[in-house]
Amino acid sequence: MAPSYNGNNPCHIRLRSVSSDQFDARIEEWRYLNGVHYDETVGSLAIEPGTYDLDGGSAVEVGRTVTDHTWSSVSFDQTFDTAPLVFCQAETVQGYHAIVTRVSDVTTDGFAVRLQEEEGRWPTHRTESLGYVAIEPGTGTLNGMTFEAGLMNLNNQWSHLPFENTYTNPVLLAAMQSFNGPDTAGLRHQNLSTSSVKVMVEEERSKDDEMYHGTEQVGYLILEAKTSTTSPHSGETIPKTPHAPNSVSPPTGSNFHPSAATPVLRASDVTDYGDVDYVADPFLFVEDGTWHMFFEILNENRNPDAPIGHATSPDGLHWTYNQVVLTKQYHTSFPLVWKYHGEYYMCPPTGRRVELYKAQDFPTKWTHIGNAIEDGYYAHDPTFVRYNGRWWLFTDRGYDNVMVYHSTDLEREGWTPHEQNPVVTNRLRAGRQGGRPIVIDGRLYLYFQDCVENYGDAIRCYEVTELSPTTYADTEVPGSPVLHEFGSGWANNGMHTFDPWWRGPEKGWRCAVDGVRAQESTEDLWTIGIVDIPPTQ
Repeated sequence: MAPSYNGNNPCHIRLRSVSSDQFDARIEEWRYLNGVHYDETVGSLAIEPGTYDLDGGSAVEVGRTVTDHTWSSVSFDQTFDTAPLVFCQAETVQGYHAIVTRVSDVTTDGFAVRLQEEEGRWPTHRTESLGYVAIEPGTGTLNGMTFEAGLMNLNNQWSHLPFENTYTNPVLLAAMQSFNGPDTAGLRHQNLSTSSVKVMVEEERSKDDEMYHGTEQVGYLILEAKTSTTSPHSGETIPKTPHAPNSVSPPTGSNFHPSAATPVLRASDVTDYGDVDYVADPFLFVEDGTWHMFFEILNENRNPDAPIGHATSPDGLHWTYNQVVLTKQYHTSFPLVWKYHGEYYMCPPTGRRVELYKAQDFPTKWTHIGNAIEDGYYAHDPTFVRYNGRWWLFTDRGYDNVMVYHSTDLEREGWTPHEQNPVVTNRLRAGRQGGRPIVIDGRLYLYFQDCVENYGDAIRCYEVTELSPTTYADTEVPGSPVLHEFGSGWANNGMHTFDPWWRGPEKGWRCAVDGVRAQESTEDLWTIGIVDIPPTQ
């Protein structure tokens, strides 16, 4: 099958433990790589073995076979009118070396199949069990789902595939039908939208750096996915990466006006930290339908003056304040929260240290586990994101210089500074972080505070167009700024935090924001709001 292209190291899908109601799946990198890969999206189709006639006239056969690294012949239980498209996938892990499944010589009566290990190894592999679906080219419906199946010619360059139908939530299955290029290769896809997708043949580089691949015939199957009733935010890692489907645009000011934001939490809602001056810096965390919010509480008459508070909501709109969940000996703010491999993390910055905390009892008990960085400047509002198999930390120096650090281990102390630090200089309009980084279609977006006129005056969105330990480039996206002052009420003097969470193709984004009144106001200075932003494609 064809995984998405969020991580650019060659990879493929591997299955095991296929049963009547579930299966295990993982992204498998080749053995010459480090085995750590970005989250990818892969389409799936589960059908019981047998032969079927679909609406629209296409014949289908589903079955199993076994093979190893040598070519095996598979005979169909029926004779197709036209040569079908064959989608074949290993369903066991008998041999621990990475493999792809290759198909060739597809006729109306059968096909040939083999397993293929990376070029740098002796090409042997133990026998694995494979499942296959053979379907005649055409369009129609499958169990009520619209589909189209066809052939295209592909090589190692991205090729655009327009769909005959328009889909709401399409799933792509793709598999090579030929063996014209003998080098080990799989398929990848990107820019999957309601009307098209890009696909390419991807070689691995265990033997050499050459990735050219001759033209192969590739079968594709586009299906309308069944809508899931489960929460999009569940499992061992939250939020998942990518943060939204590849067809979705990042939320910007083109999608909405900040006046659509509704205040949901004020200083007066905090009941356990005295006479609070304001609440600000909201970050959401959503798991299995429960919404959490972590935020800065400021009371200038308390010592410390700023702990981290927590609120909950059943829907992200109606919030109940719970309690202070983290108090340090000094001012604490900007509590970015996420879950990775079953552990909950928070980064509430402290002066010259970027401290990492882990939950001992989520969401109320947190323990300091180390400092990602400790430097000679005040590292404001740091953000963390996993991108291309590596952790990245973005912060600022003096509001107008962008600083970047990286690590392969989230909990490691003393992350490696970017070789070009500061990677951006003298950019007061977009130097200090202002919200959660997001990744869509392998593209990284950062939200920066605009501090030209005032601190926290607006939020701007930039796409990071180049990022490695030695290179960095970004550009402001159309529709930026995302947030800015408006009206005469709760946000008439600025907005400076933005945390977007994807809720699905029909719902779009639900985002935490904050806003500040003009300083002469005697009412709450900073207030937290929620805004829904419709999806755009």
